[in-house]
Amino acid sequence: MKIEQPLSYTERLTFAQKNKNGQQWYREYADRLDSQHYQIGYGYGDISEFKRMKVNYDLFNDKIDLADFSYVCQPFGANVGELPARMVNRDIVSSKIKAMIGMEMKRPFSWTVLATNPEATTRKEQKESELYREFTVNFITQPIRQQIEQKMAQELQGRELTPEEQ
Repeated sequence: MKIEQPLSYTERLTFAQKNKNGQQWYREYADRLDSQHYQIGYGYGDISEFKRMKVNYDLFNDKIDLADFSYVCQPFGANVGELPARMVNRDIVSSKIKAMIGMEMKRPFSWTVLATNPEATTRKEQKESELYREFTVNFITQPIRQQIEQKMAQELQGRELTPEEQ
């Protein structure tokens, strides 16, 4: 499947539009993400991502496989000969990585919520403006309303309210 358009965060559809045709939009979106993943690649030639990660984890855990380094140890092929020394893994990194992991574990995780669409900030600003407006109107009209209620209470003292007044 070839992508004609790149993915963009500005593509705005309603839930009804996304869910029509048996949620076809979600399937197409997942396919586009999947195809972009394979188009980007990792720059490691024919080595899979899983294999690359497994080699790195093994090196971190002090496990070395000489076959992974054959392109360095035997650049001209296996029939050229053996290296005079045996390759040994000297652990110079894992202690530093473990120290960094420990520091990260001690640090509290502070949650941050971000809105990525530009409309979210507009809605937030509109709601904030509406609350300020409501507060201002209530603050200004409250004394006036109290005066009117007191005046009406004085006028209505001693007589029965009509249904309209109620």
